[in-house]
Amino acid sequence: MFQAVAAMTVAMVAVQTRPDALFRLPRETVRVGDVARKLSDKERTALLRAIPGEAKPWLLYGETSPVVAGDRPYIEAYLPPRTSTSTLIRGSTFALRQTAPATWVVVSGPHDDAQVAINGLSFDKVQWRQIFNRPFRVVGAFDDTELLSIAAFLREVQTSKELRIRLLGVRRDLPIRAMRRQSDELVVITLSLNDWSGQDVELRRQGDTWTVVGAAHWVA
Repeated sequence: MFQAVAAMTVAMVAVQTRPDALFRLPRETVRVGDVARKLSDKERTALLRAIPGEAKPWLLYGETSPVVAGDRPYIEAYLPPRTSTSTLIRGSTFALRQTAPATWVVVSGPHDDAQVAINGLSFDKVQWRQIFNRPFRVVGAFDDTELLSIAAFLREVQTSKELRIRLLGVRRDLPIRAMRRQSDELVVITLSLNDWSGQDVELRRQGDTWTVVGAAHWVA
């Protein structure tokens, strides 16, 4: 359930995009989180073989859960983008779990994902290991303009120094982890560093503006 917060309407942030430019994949697979970083060559090869299709991930994310002791290693594998511009990439993700040494199985996916360049930076300058630069899951139908405007709006809220905005209680230290469409006018944004805790922020569209109508913390 969302906790009631003082509703605030903020004009939709105008997003300026530069001419389309292909997202250039990193030369080596980026690994984020202790599980991804500790993969042996044998484990990595087995994981890649378990992913359907020919495309190989450019980003692997996985962290040890402090909530479930002894939980099997879990990895999110981000495939090369289907579409990309200088400010937005959209692709797909598979979730995999290790069932035995050097054995991985797909547990869900493909899921849609996206990433919006921060502060107008080119993706060529992005440091993917920084938390605010990671892709987020997209659930439901969003066009490119919506993704850009919502991400920019959330970042405007998170970085604002105005007291009336801070009182909304939106976490300032958490990146967008997922964006879910509830209806034509209602969107829920998950802010989180990991899979076991975070905050859901409810946004409502009102014409050309967004309104923060609720926020709730959660723990898995």
